[in-house]
Amino acid sequence: MASEPDQVNSVPVVLLEENGRLKRRVADLLRLARTDALTGVCNRAFLLQELSERAALHRVRGLSLGLAVIDADNFKVVNDTFGHQAGDLTLQTIAQTLQNTLRESDLVGRFGGEEFVAILEDSNAEGLAVVGERMRSAIERAVINFEGRRIAVTVSIGLAEGPVVGTEKEFGERLFAAADAAMYRAKNSGRNCFVVESLVPDMDETLHTQLSPQTPVRVIR
Repeated sequence: MASEPDQVNSVPVVLLEENGRLKRRVADLLRLARTDALTGVCNRAFLLQELSERAALHRVRGLSLGLAVIDADNFKVVNDTFGHQAGDLTLQTIAQTLQNTLRESDLVGRFGGEEFVAILEDSNAEGLAVVGERMRSAIERAVINFEGRRIAVTVSIGLAEGPVVGTEKEFGERLFAAADAAMYRAKNSGRNCFVVESLVPDMDETLHTQLSPQTPVRVIR
């Protein structure tokens, strides 16, 4: 009776190679299923799945989870002025800039259109303010050249954080709603700024932080 090493050695090389190709194909399909085709960051479905899983982990660890909603300012103007190829390049630049700016433990993805979402682990309001400014300023400084013309882009950012309360699904929906509402407050504050909201159950009032190049940091309690 052949020993185990002999059995392995008796497997035809062509079968081993085919098995390797199948494994790589499965890995490629999994990557494509969770990746936004245009920007290369995560897609909406994978973001929502990760948000639920990370909420469960943060509940066990007793830590707050953060979320950022990042929306390109006046994106329609970019498309109308430079064309849709320039708009695609702008979205790709925003996505790459966010990836380069955030920690490896964080996750960024395209939620739809010109809107991106970042899941920010182990967060608090003060830390989110630092992250918000880092993202805002990095995108403002990004150089986008299209057919010899420079495209200037800014973003409005809403950030929210809090301990996991309720089911993972309920918490994720509440966290996203808070970050999304904060993003619209940033839009209404003149764009190219961020707003932070802290979902802490025992706080009498929500902490808001705003920053833009024209105004100093303001903390309202």
